[in-house]
Amino acid sequence: MLIPSEQDFAQAVALWREWNGRINVISRKDEDNIFAHHILHSLAIAQYLELFYPSASPSATGKGPVSGPQWADCTGIARPKACPEGDYSLPQVEGFGDQHASACTAEGVSEPVRTESPGAAGYVRGGAPDKTGTPQAVPTSRTSILDVGTGGGFPGIPLAMVMPWAKFTLCDSIGKKVRVAQAVSDGLGLQNVECVNARVESLPGQWDWVVSRAVTSLENFYPWVKGRFRRSILYLKGGDIDTEIAVLRKKYHIPTANIRTWRIDSWLKDEYFAEKFVIEVGKNYLPVFDT
Repeated sequence: MLIPSEQDFAQAVALWREWNGRINVISRKDEDNIFAHHILHSLAIAQYLELFYPSASPSATGKGPVSGPQWADCTGIARPKACPEGDYSLPQVEGFGDQHASACTAEGVSEPVRTESPGAAGYVRGGAPDKTGTPQAVPTSRTSILDVGTGGGFPGIPLAMVMPWAKFTLCDSIGKKVRVAQAVSDGLGLQNVECVNARVESLPGQWDWVVSRAVTSLENFYPWVKGRFRRSILYLKGGDIDTEIAVLRKKYHIPTANIRTWRIDSWLKDEYFAEKFVIEVGKNYLPVFDT
């Protein structure tokens, strides 16, 4: 995925600045870093999906995925230029609204990915693409994603901006935070986002993916969402992840083959992202490819 510039998300940054002045969802000390520390960090999940599940990025031709978002100004929303216009109904979560995402349907074509050998903790660390394996396909026209503990809309809103074919449910138990997320989504004109003020345990239905940005330890997070994802959890986390993953595996008897980590600084060459990861916890075994 191409690394976007701050200009690509200028409208979103302005909206978050405006609303953060009313309801504090981002540290005042970090307001000048909304793009780098919050939007780019969120987009690491999109980059991870492109590396390991490339058919999650549809093409207009139906012959393969878009090679990264082609940043275009569509009423302030960054979306792939190759994505044809159309209104495709996505699965609705019972009890919520009837918003539809603009979707692109395509026959997914897998691309190879290299993974490193398991580390000391016994799980697979993801690497850059090469020609040694074929990752799993993701159906692009019916992708649903739940963002748990979204706060002011991270990582859900940046992901929704670059993944218009997916339907996002943004959930937080704190009403004022959901209000900010809803206002930013409305200001951007996003049609594939629904914001819900609720605890995740109370939500009906299942989603393909559950995403979140370090709202708590994995040990605490996992039981909240267990049984609510069809594919996996994609969790943004830093620090001592080896210990945290070991505790998670032991407590919930999760096989090592169900967990993979990926260093964000392999994509974003900035000191801020050192020791920050996307952690994937799969419902089933994750594909493993030899180096």
